Amino acid sequence: MSELLKVVEVTDSTNDDVAELGRRGAPHGAAVAAHRQRRGRGRRGHTWVSPAGGLYLSVLLRPQVSPTYWSVLPLVAGTFVLQELGRLSAQNLALKWPNDLVIVPEGADPQKLAGILVERKQDAHGQDYAVVGIGINLTHPDHEIIRPELVHDGQAHPLSTGYLEDCLAHSADVSDLEVFDQLAERVRSAIVAGCDRWVHALTVDAGVDPLEPLKNIYEKHLYLIHRKVRVYTPDNKVAETGQFLGVDGWGKARIQRGDGTYLALLPEQGSLRSST
Repeated sequence: MSELLKVVEVTDSTNDDVAELGRRGAPHGAAVAAHRQRRGRGRRGHTWVSPAGGLYLSVLLRPQVSPTYWSVLPLVAGTFVLQELGRLSAQNLALKWPNDLVIVPEGADPQKLAGILVERKQDAHGQDYAVVGIGINLTHPDHEIIRPELVHDGQAHPLSTGYLEDCLAHSADVSDLEVFDQLAERVRSAIVAGCDRWVHALTVDAGVDPLEPLKNIYEKHLYLIHRKVRVYTPDNKVAETGQFLGVDGWGKARIQRGDGTYLALLPEQGSLRSST
């Protein structure tokens, strides 16, 4: 396991822990993983239920590109984490715009496997850095049940919960402490390597929109693409309906309305659900 990764049993928030490391000047790739969190949080400050049976990991990134490009980091991280879980034999995985990983069993409704939260911070020297937090449901909790109504992610009709142990083609005891540590390191490494690959691509092809180098890969795994969707506002009202065409170079969801006009949706403006 890398010296850059610290594994703890329980903490208030791994994002807060890594934010503090960043303020103290910790390097690119430093990370904290926990078996439980007391005060986990998701997008828009909503509660992220963090019982035993999950992997809660936050990674410090110092991407050498303009911070204005960092808005696509949740999509970048999600893409490379999905690929790494696939190497571990996880099946039926997809990316749900903008920041979730879901399991999509054939003929069944999607299940939320993981969520990603990226926060931009500044260290004591005024240097920007990013904290990429991810929570992955590994195993069914023994005593604490994650019910959709408890997952206050601010989205309409919350998804049911999915678990990594249920979608692995090759059986593995992901609750084993050694396996947990190995998984945490693999996910950390995937996020760091993915960020570095993304930065390198932007350096080679300067001037393109930030998601452009990874857009095709991201959309290949994108749940609901080319399907009819409802757009829900943060207060869970249906604002629009149309066909989900994918994302633009800044990670905005592209929706074609029934009248042929288009909508470009920022993550903070809403979420998508199937209209069927």
